[in-house]
Amino acid sequence: MNYWHIFFNCDGEVEPSDRDDDGIIDSEDNCPDVANADQANNDGDTLGDACDNCPDVTNEDQANYDGDELGDACDPDDDNDGIDDVDENAGCEFNPDTTCGETGGVDPCIPDAPDGCTQAAVVKIQSQSMFFIEDDYAVISINKIEAGVLEVTIAPKVPNVVKDAQIYIPSLEIIKCVSDPTLVQDLVIIEVTGDFAADAEFEIEVIVNYCQV
Repeated sequence: MNYWHIFFNCDGEVEPSDRDDDGIIDSEDNCPDVANADQANNDGDTLGDACDNCPDVTNEDQANYDGDELGDACDPDDDNDGIDDVDENAGCEFNPDTTCGETGGVDPCIPDAPDGCTQAAVVKIQSQSMFFIEDDYAVISINKIEAGVLEVTIAPKVPNVVKDAQIYIPSLEIIKCVSDPTLVQDLVIIEVTGDFAADAEFEIEVIVNYCQV
């Protein structure tokens, strides 16, 4: 419960609120709930260093996936899994499962991204018959056609094109890759088959090498 303190001076006028009692009124305080009379603000955003979870990096949204003392913009390990983001497998920076992106006993088949291209990954639990995933490079849909058959459609965003793609289902040890795929109305459609029920739930990983035209 929040309690608001309203003070009146001798003339009956309302005194401006200063919740943290640091001598800076709330409307001008860059940390109204944390005392910081010096108003230090090293990164120049709207938050003072005393209440900023990344005082040296501008991050107005204060996003903090793992809820520790460091915001995502300056946290070397955003998911707090003990693996620094720079050492994580692609697309696993916000996945605390330390096996994220690994292919177990199945050899990955996607090559490294060619020079000038970018490799990006998305990981999703397939719990519906069809769903969409969107990142900076493409919109990806995954559709279970029937038992044992699913279809992955990659719609790259201009100016990106798909050079290579890998579909991997860890629990079923199913992996499929395509390179220089044939486009169907600017879409890449990949059919994946395996031994799974129509209502099966499993994790699916899509890794794509995107190049630009």
